Amino acid sequence: AFFSAIPALMVPVILLTGMYSGIYRPTEGAGIAVAYAVLISIYVYKRLKWSDLPRIICKNARQTGTILFIAIAAKPAGQIFELDGLPTKLANFILGISSNQLVIMFLLFALLIVVGMFMDATAAIYILVPILLPVVKQLGVKPLFFVVFLVIALSFGLITPPVGVCLYAAENVTGLPLEKVIKSVVPWLFLTVGILCLFILFPDIITAPVELIAPKG
Repeated sequence: AFFSAIPALMVPVILLTGMYSGIYRPTEGAGIAVAYAVLISIYVYKRLKWSDLPRIICKNARQTGTILFIAIAAKPAGQIFELDGLPTKLANFILGISSNQLVIMFLLFALLIVVGMFMDATAAIYILVPILLPVVKQLGVKPLFFVVFLVIALSFGLITPPVGVCLYAAENVTGLPLEKVIKSVVPWLFLTVGILCLFILFPDIITAPVELIAPKG
């Protein structure tokens, strides 16, 4: 199974090697990775036909278009929030609950998990970062830590119903019923929650390696 998967496993290798070596930027790398995936799907695994491409492109255009509409709306919404002083109001409200950084981070963790279950992660980032970042900065949380934590927490929704994009992808690939796929990811849900809780308690796990590689000043 491993050897038969090698052509597919080369997708992230091609993507990341080209990006980190400076051969191409992320956008071009994504295009190259997609072209490579299409070719091996057609000629190596033979699970895809050229006639399937128009349907796949239309489906992805609808999904991407939905996110882009949200992103377009999020930009003026962020400006309105700033003019209205919503980040400050939210900061005062949250700080009114507790001034303890750990308590607030665990509350935000719960919020992010719920949001990630019902909203695409990219759209949620556009909407939540302008609102929540000023709040956590007032608590003394490093922006780098918060952004990494936010992305991981929102990605939690990829394996939780009802959106659970990865659940449906696994269902399509394996042919297993969705109920069985959901049961199989339960241990990973607990593992992810544990890791995120560990990040909250020890934020240097995220920030220290970056500061070691790229020290300030």
